[in-house]
Amino acid sequence: MILFSVLIGATILYFLSLRFGQSILLRFGMFIHLNKERLITVEKQFKKYGPLVIIFGRHIPGFRVPITIFSGISKVPYRTFIISTFISVVFWIAFYLEIGRQLGSQTIKLLKAHNIYYLFLVIIIVSFIVYILLKRMKNKHGKKSH
Repeated sequence: MILFSVLIGATILYFLSLRFGQSILLRFGMFIHLNKERLITVEKQFKKYGPLVIIFGRHIPGFRVPITIFSGISKVPYRTFIISTFISVVFWIAFYLEIGRQLGSQTIKLLKAHNIYYLFLVIIIVSFIVYILLKRMKNKHGKKSH
């Protein structure tokens, strides 16, 4: 069930990225320091190393979604994308299920014992993100008025 859920979600994102990804990234890429030249470089790398980037890159936390998006934007053939994603997903599902099996009960005890500290940490992180976003918006508006 997990495997099919991930593959369906990745497929939807792949086709959305194939259709709309490039225009969205060109429009909002400045927020992640991505311009047309960098996008072209990424597309070339995906065409050259596509399956390997998809298989191994999806194991890096935070890269699963960007890799799917860039796969669509780079027009990696769907068959290549879905087979590479399948190979990657099979391994990381097994890995995370085993980690959960080994550490699950201890992790739950730890979270229950220290839940106020985690709430405090979440508040700090959210505040920091809001601060950064407000600062960027202020800088963006300040540059336009000059």
